[in-house]
Amino acid sequence: MTARTAAGAGFLLLGALTGCSDPEPGPVAAPSTAVTAVRTETTSPPPAAAPTRTTQAPAPPTPEPARTTPPAGDLNQFVALVRERLPEFVIDRRDDEVAALGEQTCAALQQGRRDAAVVAVMHDEGVTTADARTLLALARRAACPT
Repeated sequence: MTARTAAGAGFLLLGALTGCSDPEPGPVAAPSTAVTAVRTETTSPPPAAAPTRTTQAPAPPTPEPARTTPPAGDLNQFVALVRERLPEFVIDRRDDEVAALGEQTCAALQQGRRDAAVVAVMHDEGVTTADARTLLALARRAACPT
């Protein structure tokens, strides 16, 4: 028992024995064991300061990322021009295949490839050199963003 607990129990006992100013003391209750919690001291962090409100200008809007493919409307125009200028080229190809060729051509140009390299890649895929040059010109005109 700690000194604090013993002192508390002593005061309880003393109060029980002396009673009130009642002339006839009644039966005295037996002292009970008092249980008191022992406080442990902890250091708590100081209270957080109230947040300060600062007025800041809103962040500028984030720029839209660079497009890697041209918009669909431009590819539709590319396909239409290829159908008009190179009917023998599109005879065995679907529109989505022609559009994919336009996308690949624009992507190569955006990567900084030279015209001759782009034409050579199309030639390796079975396109004649003359048709590849025409396709490159049509892609620049209609499908590739400027």
